[in-house]
Amino acid sequence: MKKLISGILCAVIFLSILTACAGNSGTSGSSKAQNSAATAKTNEQKLHTLTVCAAKDAGDITAVFLNTSTGKTAAVKMKKNGEQGANNIFTCQGDVNLYNMVHVKFGEKSSMDVAFNSFISGWYLKKDELLPYITGKEPVYDTKFETKALKFDGRDKLVYIYTPQNYDKSAEDKYSVIYMFDGQSILTTGKDRGMDNDTVCWNVAEHLESMMSVTDNKAIIVGIENNDFYRWDELVPDLGDINTEKEPENVKPEELTKKRGSDFANFVCDTVMPYVNENYNVYTDAEHTALAGSSLGGLETFYTVLSHPDKFGTGGVMSATFDMYADKQWTDFLKDKINMDNAPFLGYKQSA
Repeated sequence: MKKLISGILCAVIFLSILTACAGNSGTSGSSKAQNSAATAKTNEQKLHTLTVCAAKDAGDITAVFLNTSTGKTAAVKMKKNGEQGANNIFTCQGDVNLYNMVHVKFGEKSSMDVAFNSFISGWYLKKDELLPYITGKEPVYDTKFETKALKFDGRDKLVYIYTPQNYDKSAEDKYSVIYMFDGQSILTTGKDRGMDNDTVCWNVAEHLESMMSVTDNKAIIVGIENNDFYRWDELVPDLGDINTEKEPENVKPEELTKKRGSDFANFVCDTVMPYVNENYNVYTDAEHTALAGSSLGGLETFYTVLSHPDKFGTGGVMSATFDMYADKQWTDFLKDKINMDNAPFLGYKQSA
């Protein structure tokens, strides 16, 4: 049951966020991981109410549900079900056991795809983005978080720590922790604040708040920034010779990366985690602790959770750059991990 807490939180966040990050619209861009998830669902009908908050000038809205395994779609005209400030509220029902993705059409436009499940309270339509929000409340996207500088290789690494709005530092029921690489992308925007860009982010905090409003699960988010010259060093573990088949002929492996990922994994476990465990009201066991990342961050996540199963019970491996190494290197790395007694739960989302 304890593992389920961080596992569900991570799975929902992974599916919802990374679809948005991929920038897909319509029904394109389904992945093998999504296909597997959709195939595993039961045939029993389980209806869930999809709620969309949209500006009044958006006009009529149609929800388009998708099963990424079968390709089956269903278009359902959403019903206007009230107003909230300057916005209209639209609702319709869909079967979460039949469909795992959804986007909306309004006028001549379509939103991006997002995961369709019963764990997100509602979605706010902002331009062509669907952003998570808590139904009944005004959509607000002004995330507040704490920043801590911790040393790695003699340099400051910024760690962004988000605690939920109702965070209770003395509650007996503690919080799970979701660690994420590329922390500069996950919480907010603003290059002047050290973030990736000025326009979009993964809205991880809003996903968490929306999910917490409809479940009993709770967590804090810890983002570790990798937004500098050293990203390719920090997020590539040393598994042997780098696979350079897809790189230009004149590029040498040592010019791509110094392969400091193994040391960076130790930094997460031995420096970041002790700081969080000491200063926040969190569970410290692996079953309540998750790690996630995308691209190089997905590669580093896969390596870290399998190398430190005593620390992490869940890993979110998203669009990982597995081709950084050839099959032989992966076989050598995994050969003593296949039958681990305490193997972590791994959730995958790979680009199409």
